[in-house]
Amino acid sequence: MDEYLARQGRRGEIEEWFAEQGLLLPLSGLARPQAIWARQVATAMYCDHMFHDLATRMGFNPLWAEWVDDLYDSKNEYKQRLLQRVIAGGQGRSGGVQTEHHRLLGRMRLAEIEGQPLSTILTDEGHSLVEFHHGLRPSEWQQFDLSSWVVEAGASPKKFYLPFLAMFLAHGILVENFHESGKEHNQGDKFTAEVFWPAFSSLNRKFGIRPIIVRLPWHPSSFHYPRPGQPWIEQAVIPPEFRARVWEGAA
Repeated sequence: MDEYLARQGRRGEIEEWFAEQGLLLPLSGLARPQAIWARQVATAMYCDHMFHDLATRMGFNPLWAEWVDDLYDSKNEYKQRLLQRVIAGGQGRSGGVQTEHHRLLGRMRLAEIEGQPLSTILTDEGHSLVEFHHGLRPSEWQQFDLSSWVVEAGASPKKFYLPFLAMFLAHGILVENFHESGKEHNQGDKFTAEVFWPAFSSLNRKFGIRPIIVRLPWHPSSFHYPRPGQPWIEQAVIPPEFRARVWEGAA
């Protein structure tokens, strides 16, 4: 929070830069300090719960930034997990995590949705995939869709990631885990080297400051969903020592 507050005098300069690019700055009109968790679809996995608690502990308002018009890619594990809800709660007899698998789309339909916008995909029961995941979230959690902004900013990550990261120079903070979860996201070093670092370095050279990014540690159950009816922190899935690592980011 201290670093964020120290940069508030730079907001005008950064807003002028966005105007020069012909882009809106989505966070500029929000009064409360915002912590952003950027995912194609806002849902309620364990990583979402950890983000919410981390942002709150740091004194920020947790806010999900979505890109629901991104295209489905069967090679992307996060997008795969949107189609198969894996509920994890409690320890099994062998000491592992108990899981239940709930497939939202039959395997026969996977080929037909390849390359389709996530916002257009329907579950086998005829529900919007996006609305299904929104329905899993606590009612007080907030999200906003960046899909139209992404198009205006260039559509491809190599183009829009520069202004995306620029939001976190003085108007909020970004919480992310891609630095250590590349294997899970099927992005890894290629995304970091070709998209993240060029944008990050360019902003640092131009403004003399770096985007404020807080790392959320990765856990094997990050993409699992807590069992309904019980607080996630009580379900013996994310161990206390790992939660302590998460909360260190709020110190």
